[in-house]
Amino acid sequence: MDYEGWGDTEVSHGMSARAVWRADMPASRGPAHRGLLLVAFAFVALLAAELVLITTIPGTNYDGADGKAAQAEILATLAFARPFEITNLNPLQGLWAQMMPMNVWVNPAYWPFALFHKELAAEISGVVALICYAVACYLMARLFDLPRLPSIITAQLSVMLFAPAARALAFSVVFVSIPGLAVVYAPHLLALGLLARLSPDRPQVYVIAAGILLLLFYSLYCDPLWTMVSGVAWIVPFGVVTFAPLRRDTILVRCAVLGGCVAVLLLSGALEYVYSLTQYTARVQFPDLLQRPRAIETTSVFFLSKYAKYFYWTCAPGWVLGIWLLHGRPRILALTSAVSALSFFAYSTAYLHLPGNWWLPVPIYIEHALFALFWMGAIAGYWGGLEALAAGAAPPTHAAERAGFGAGLRRLRLPALSPGRAAAATAIMAVAAVSIVPAVPIAKTLKYPKGFVPYWHEDWSNEPELRQFLGKNIGLAVNHPFRGSAFFYTFGYDEFLTLDNLWVDRVPTANDYSQLVTPQAIYFVHQLFKRNLSFDLNWFRPWINTGGGSFAVLFRTFPALGVRYVGGFEQFHADAMEELRSMSFPRRGPRSPPGEWVIHELPDVNLGNYSPTEVTSVRSAGEIVTALGAANFDFTRQVVLSTEILDRLVPARDMTLSVIRGGLHFSGHSDGTSLVVLPLQYSNCLRAHDNRARLVRANLIMTGIIFSAAIDTDISFDYGIFSPRCRRADLADIKQLDMTLASP
Repeated sequence: MDYEGWGDTEVSHGMSARAVWRADMPASRGPAHRGLLLVAFAFVALLAAELVLITTIPGTNYDGADGKAAQAEILATLAFARPFEITNLNPLQGLWAQMMPMNVWVNPAYWPFALFHKELAAEISGVVALICYAVACYLMARLFDLPRLPSIITAQLSVMLFAPAARALAFSVVFVSIPGLAVVYAPHLLALGLLARLSPDRPQVYVIAAGILLLLFYSLYCDPLWTMVSGVAWIVPFGVVTFAPLRRDTILVRCAVLGGCVAVLLLSGALEYVYSLTQYTARVQFPDLLQRPRAIETTSVFFLSKYAKYFYWTCAPGWVLGIWLLHGRPRILALTSAVSALSFFAYSTAYLHLPGNWWLPVPIYIEHALFALFWMGAIAGYWGGLEALAAGAAPPTHAAERAGFGAGLRRLRLPALSPGRAAAATAIMAVAAVSIVPAVPIAKTLKYPKGFVPYWHEDWSNEPELRQFLGKNIGLAVNHPFRGSAFFYTFGYDEFLTLDNLWVDRVPTANDYSQLVTPQAIYFVHQLFKRNLSFDLNWFRPWINTGGGSFAVLFRTFPALGVRYVGGFEQFHADAMEELRSMSFPRRGPRSPPGEWVIHELPDVNLGNYSPTEVTSVRSAGEIVTALGAANFDFTRQVVLSTEILDRLVPARDMTLSVIRGGLHFSGHSDGTSLVVLPLQYSNCLRAHDNRARLVRANLIMTGIIFSAAIDTDISFDYGIFSPRCRRADLADIKQLDMTLASP
């Protein structure tokens, strides 16, 4: 009789190979509730171990400038975003730039920030993220038919990817800076496990298919940008699980389900949303200008951690054992892990050696997403080897041979134990596993003097004077007027930490740190201020760093952008700054010696009250920049549009601009037809709720609102997960404006 050892093939009398294997196992397993108690105990022990770690070494979750920026983004979303919306305007960065799509409403790891102070919330968030990820690992292992105990071990090993253990092991790639991303990655683990359960013989195929779709959508809804990173990583594992059974009907069912999921996400607009979200960025549009150097540091933790080689050396034999000794889904799990590791090696090699621009995620992010799969496949293999070592050889049963073990491999039995002894033995092993895993980072930490621990934790900048001054004068709140923003020009690491503090305090800055910096913003800075952007991959920094730029043009432009304060900690002299009012505040960064911030105040700032009447209409971005750079250009009287206006304009009056959730509110009056230039980045996705108002692109990156008589309207951002089509017009603008930049 034909049989297939890779999947859930049928054998004699209608029994599956997995059923035969289960029937061949000892019956004395104890009541089911004992297994559930063991699982509960294991997770409680894991939670206790993590609490001990973060109590011993506090402050390592959301650490560093990136982690603090993530906290600031979470708090800004809670304060200014529309509930359950993932595309909002951020009034705190870059002229109301698009807010990073971190969905604080559905990601439980972010909920503590709505309830606790940021320091405590960061620690709780890390614990919540760890538990969510560990549960996903456990469930995925069980879906691949691993017994409870090895499944528990796979869950407990998740602690390696979270602070502070990840710091000690130098595995701190993603979940240390932003632990909440673990909740974004976890659904892909569960979806792979559900895919492994799909077969044409199961009447639950539609339920499983719906579960996979919901998991993929939930991950995308949590954070579409990082979902793409994890999604790229899981392409190979999903492919292996789809085709590994080597049965035509099973392969067709799994392909049909995955194809159906893709079709639903495409028809709903979700996939177009993800695609357009990434396409409308300077990173994608100007890869030659902003190309990140390829280095081994961004290739693998193998080059960053001395423990990584032991991790891979430990995993590889487990994969081999699993492919050799196991069958059914556990065997597929081991095979998937091994093939994914080989594909990651090929991916990394291509990253380091292929010419041209690399637009895919850097390999170290792919590796991080696959770590759980790597150790899960290894544990499955070692568990099969443990069974072989712990039990004596017995003649192979005819059913076992037909189930895929082959004539040369004997089915091995574990010695029978009483239910009580079995429960006690498994509990002891679980306790040992829980204790050993965190013991490594704890022991490593205790070996170092106390002065070493702060290397893993970075305090917030202690600059209350600066924060209080800016918060009092330009701090934002919902339904309060916009009073201008600040810009910092030093661009040092300590300045980054200061910006994080200001964003937490709801102080707006023209500085924007985001993966979504727009092509127009980068083009504007590069062409108008002649800025070299080699180090501005994720920044909007309207400042000069080459000899070709003009400070006169820069300081004439700042007020139009809504910048009221310009500050730095380095001595700087320019004719445009000589007569500006200035003040100083203590500077106390965690990595710098004490010094001073020097803040200059600009007059006549655009608070939504610039109403120019002299219009120049041009078609290309180059012509717009040339007009803006003219020596006699006055932003208060003149405006450059990429469209024509036939009406005669008069100055508007009584204009007010205020912040609302998800957007802004504008009101004003006109004795005819007026145009007001707002310190707001333009997008075709912006919508004025008053249909009589018209929004146009002004001065390349700003928004002009044209109205007659009186206006009192909200302006919102209508780019959403089910409504992404407006972004097509933004992408078309790039071509219509002929925005091209040459590499430096």
